[in-house]
Amino acid sequence: MTAPHIHHASGIGRFTYFLLSSVVGVVVFLTGQFLPPLACLIVGNFVMIFVSMGRLQNIGMNPAWGLLSIVPLANWVLGVRCQIFPKDYFQTRTLDTTARVILTVIFVVLAILLVMAGVAIVVNL
Repeated sequence: MTAPHIHHASGIGRFTYFLLSSVVGVVVFLTGQFLPPLACLIVGNFVMIFVSMGRLQNIGMNPAWGLLSIVPLANWVLGVRCQIFPKDYFQTRTLDTTARVILTVIFVVLAILLVMAGVAIVVNL
């Protein structure tokens, strides 16, 4: 009996996605100082669609989901998935150590933000 064939996806990895999205953000910010900011944001969003498509292909999702990177709130969920999930996640459904560390950092930061928001609300009452 042979083992089931797992299709190994191509596309870009987690670190490359992080690096490219950071570079796009910095370039959009810097060019927005000299060019119309809205135009820079639009170009940056279109670049991020293609960056997201490459990463989604790598984790085993349909690259067309990358179009959600221009939808508010959905782009946040998409970005978190692109940062957390390892290569071929949707075939294996297992998180690696790096994914667990990233998830822990996200949860700790969210917990700190919630505590800070609660303190700000109590102080202003």
